[in-house]
Amino acid sequence: MRYRVGRFRHKIVIERRNNARDVYGAPNDTWTTLFTTWAQSRLVEGYEKDVQNKKADFGKYEFVMRTPNVTVTVGDRILMGGKYYDINSVGNNNVGAENFTIIMAYN
Repeated sequence: MRYRVGRFRHKIVIERRNNARDVYGAPNDTWTTLFTTWAQSRLVEGYEKDVQNKKADFGKYEFVMRTPNVTVTVGDRILMGGKYYDINSVGNNNVGAENFTIIMAYN
């Protein structure tokens, strides 16, 4: 598979959850930015669902980016265009001298 760098036009932020507790011992999860990069985004599968009597769009997306120096894992999330996408799989693909990371995520 060949990736064209010109298609990496979506700025994405990869975030990781910090499982913390407040001063009273209650869960106080926060998210920390791991890195920001440019990626290719593609809707793989989409559907609508009724949420509180309103139609909401959901989908499975594929994000392709150059392989970062930081390990991306299931449980991290992507922020793109004000929407969050939960990462459910991460894979790598080598094309010639280039290394790419392929992420499947749901919004």
